[in-house]
Amino acid sequence: MDATATRLEATEKVKIEYQKTIDTKSALAACNLLTEHLLDALEDSSELSSLGHAETFAEQIKQAIDNKIAGLEAMTDAALEIMDLPSN
Repeated sequence: MDATATRLEATEKVKIEYQKTIDTKSALAACNLLTEHLLDALEDSSELSSLGHAETFAEQIKQAIDNKIAGLEAMTDAALEIMDLPSN
């Protein structure tokens, strides 16, 4: 890759717009697409900044996802408790 291509790629803007999903199929499709974009952004950050910055950013994202999963699990457990069903 030559320097011109590198500069063009570095200035290329991609707009990602999230639309509220209306069903399970579209929600899963949105998750898959946004995951691909997130992984691309993480790769870009590791190429364009220091490895330390990229790793820190990746850890922050991982923590946010872990927190969201924990919250979803707590909501599921609370709903099961209300319905008097055993949790996982």
